[in-house]
Amino acid sequence: MFSRFSGRSRGHDHPSARRRRRGLNARIEELEPRLTLDSTVVFNEIMYNPAGAAETLEWVELHNQMGVDMDVSRWRLDGGVSFAFPNGTTIPRGGYLVVALDPAALQAATGFAGALGPFVGQLSNGGEKLELINNSNRTMDTLDYRDDEPWPVGPDGSGFTLAKRNADAASEPAENWTTSAQAGGTPGVANFPVFDPTPVATTLIQNGSDWKYDDTATDLGTAWRDPAFADDAWASGAGPLYAGDVTPPMTTPTSLVAYWDFNDNVADHSATTPANNGVAFGGVAYSGDVPGAVGGGKSLSITGPSSYVGVAASASLNASVFTLSYWLKDPGQLDGVGVSTSTGHNRITSRGSDSLETSVSNAPSASLPDSSRLKFYSGG
Repeated sequence: MFSRFSGRSRGHDHPSARRRRRGLNARIEELEPRLTLDSTVVFNEIMYNPAGAAETLEWVELHNQMGVDMDVSRWRLDGGVSFAFPNGTTIPRGGYLVVALDPAALQAATGFAGALGPFVGQLSNGGEKLELINNSNRTMDTLDYRDDEPWPVGPDGSGFTLAKRNADAASEPAENWTTSAQAGGTPGVANFPVFDPTPVATTLIQNGSDWKYDDTATDLGTAWRDPAFADDAWASGAGPLYAGDVTPPMTTPTSLVAYWDFNDNVADHSATTPANNGVAFGGVAYSGDVPGAVGGGKSLSITGPSSYVGVAASASLNASVFTLSYWLKDPGQLDGVGVSTSTGHNRITSRGSDSLETSVSNAPSASLPDSSRLKFYSGG
C-alpha cells in the first residue's frame, strides 16, 4: 500500500522553494542612509578662492526659493565655516542673502553693502562641505563642493565665483554649478540675469518742450555752442521739433504770429489779433496738387516774379526778427520719386532752371501802402 505525502520532507527544501528564495534575495538590496532636505533656502553662489591674496573677499550667498519671505532667525551656517543668523533676519521671496568673511572689504571691492558677517573660519580652496541648519537643528541644505572635475575649476583662484546655473535647482549635484559670468560674481542678485530683448524707447526731448532762444539778431559766432554758455537772458518758448517724415500742422498753432495754410485762400489762421491776412498778386492761383503728407486740400501756385503774397503792416510782422517756415513742392518732381518735399520733408529741391526767393520788406507798394511784403516765387 502506498500513501501520498504532500508536505515537505524534514531537512530538505523543495527545488522550486529554493528558486523562489534566491529570486527574492536577488531583489533585496541594502540602502545607504539618505537625508531628505526641505530646500526652501539654498546655497546659490560662493566665492571660496578669490584672486591673489585677497582671502578677505570670501563670501557665501543663499537664495530663498519660496514665494514668501523666509525668517531665518537663529539659523546657522556650519561645516567649513560657521555663522549664526541674528534674530529678525529674513530673506525676501525669491531674494538673496550674503554672508561674508569681511563685509567691509566686500563692499570696498564690489560696492555691495548688504552682507552679513563676519563668519568664523575660511572657505577651503580645495573644497569642503557646507551646511545650512535651521533653528530646530534640521539640515535645510548641503553643498559639498570641490575644485576639480566634475565640479567647475574656473572659480579656483581666478576671481570668479562658483555659481548655481539655476537658482531653483538642487545644491548637491555638481552639474548644477558653473563659473560666474563676471569677475567678482554677483553678490545679492541673480547669478545670470535673464536678458529681455524688448526694445526700450527713451524720449530725449519731448515734442513741444520749452526752448531757450536768442532773438536779438546778434551774431553770436560759435560761443553759444559751449555747454557752459550763459543763456539766462534769452527768451524761452515751445518749439516743435521733428525728425524724419513729418506731417505739417493741420490745426491752428496758437503760439504763431501768423499762419497761412494757402488752402484756397491767404487768410491768417493764427490767434493773432488783428489777423495778418494776405493779398494775392500777379496771377497767384490754387492747386489741388499737394504733397502727400498734407493729405488733401489745395496749395498756393505761383508762376514767376510778379506772383507774390502781400501782407498789410502790423506790429507783429514788423518785429525785427522772426522765423518764416513753409512747405514747398517743386512742380518738376513726382510724388515719392527722389524728392523729400513731395513726401512731407521741410526741404527745397528744384531743377537747375528753377529759382526760389523768399523776401520780407517794409517797402510800400501801390496796392499795399506802408506794408510788409512776403514774397516768394519760383521761375524757370
